[in-house]
Amino acid sequence: MTFDNLTRDQIDQLHRDQQHAYAALQQAGLTLDITRGKPAPEQLDLSNAMLSLPGEDFRDAAGTDTRNYGGLTGILELRQIFAEILQAPVEQVLAADNASLALMHDNLVFALLHGVPGSDRPWGKEETVRFVCPSPGYDRHFALCEALGKQAVEVPDIAGFVVNRLLFPFLFSAVRLMEETGLEPQAIDTCMQLGAGHPMGPLALIDYVGLDVSKAIGESIGTEIPATIDRLISEGALGKKTGRGLYTYES
Repeated sequence: MTFDNLTRDQIDQLHRDQQHAYAALQQAGLTLDITRGKPAPEQLDLSNAMLSLPGEDFRDAAGTDTRNYGGLTGILELRQIFAEILQAPVEQVLAADNASLALMHDNLVFALLHGVPGSDRPWGKEETVRFVCPSPGYDRHFALCEALGKQAVEVPDIAGFVVNRLLFPFLFSAVRLMEETGLEPQAIDTCMQLGAGHPMGPLALIDYVGLDVSKAIGESIGTEIPATIDRLISEGALGKKTGRGLYTYES
């Protein structure tokens, strides 16, 4: 049934019916808490049995004692569940806190005071900072950025969003250029730093991110993975974190 198919009399009758239903609801004397995101006591009771889980074994698949804080990245099994839902590598998923707003606040403030990996200085010392927010956005996330003097940029909720979707095909093209020409990684990176003003070269950035993580991101956005990346991963050379990747690092 749609309003387009109703006569004026039918619409008037429907309006009267709804008014009577609303009046009956008012007379019921119910005490309702419709605060956004706040579950009712009955809903909270549904989770009571979970408090006794997982029995006598309190360690997750990574060996972390979950009676404490669950480690720096959260319980592994929970991250695996949401990694599949988010179509993201498990290594990029954090299970922390019970509110995305608190996580965003903590990360924004840390970035303002200390910066983020790859940044030259704290965000608080930058003239302009833009924060990418997947769409559909959450109004309080945008308000938080505004309160801290930062601009939130709304982007579509697609694999890789905007940055990774554009960045990793570019990074892998640098690897293929190295394969085709025999250029050293440092030569390619220096060209992009001096010629394009990049703060970090593409091959050094892959090492910084991790070859395994870079491959997972590439696969998630449908980008062809260069043979060199697969070969180095099979050798256990995952980048800076293992001491060897496209570059070799001193221990």
